Amino acid sequence: MTTRYVYDGWRLVAELNGNTVLRSYAWGKDLSGSLDGAGGVGGLVAQTDHTTEAVYFPAYDGNGNVTALVKGTGQSVSAWYGLTPARFSQGGCPKVACSKASGAEMRINA
Repeated sequence: MTTRYVYDGWRLVAELNGNTVLRSYAWGKDLSGSLDGAGGVGGLVAQTDHTTEAVYFPAYDGNGNVTALVKGTGQSVSAWYGLTPARFSQGGCPKVACSKASGAEMRINA
């Protein structure tokens, strides 16, 4: 399976497998108080996993890094993310904690 990434500027809006949407992302204002002033850092509002129809909401630290994903139903923490001296470590969920995804990309310029 090859995952493709769809962007609106710097904001990841979807992950695709062929024409099937695997995950989509909703964005709001970032740390600057605008949509793009801080490159979207701290602006992720929600992530929807279309394979399970689960919606996750990010929790942030003071620098705008995603530190956890909270599942919309049941409000349980589904993933923890942390910074290590060497690199970001992930707790078993998609790459939302990283600033940029790697792979085949498509950009939407609005």
